[in-house]
Amino acid sequence: MMSMASGCPCEYQHGLVVAWGGFKQNVPKVLAVCFHILRLWSQDDLLEQLFICYDKLDNEIKAELPLKRVWTVALSENA
Repeated sequence: MMSMASGCPCEYQHGLVVAWGGFKQNVPKVLAVCFHILRLWSQDDLLEQLFICYDKLDNEIKAELPLKRVWTVALSENA
């Protein structure tokens, strides 16, 4: 059912939908009118945001989701 105020087909005020396997092509188009209240994230989006904020998470959450930072040698762009 479309929201009268926004034309959005969902009835929620805020939401995050994460699709580990991606979305069908029509989903982002259909939900584009909901951009102000609904976010669509891919696996890469979720992991990127997790890596950005991981250091700020409570230790309790880090214990449930232990990550280890690993440094590697960067290849030059000329290689």
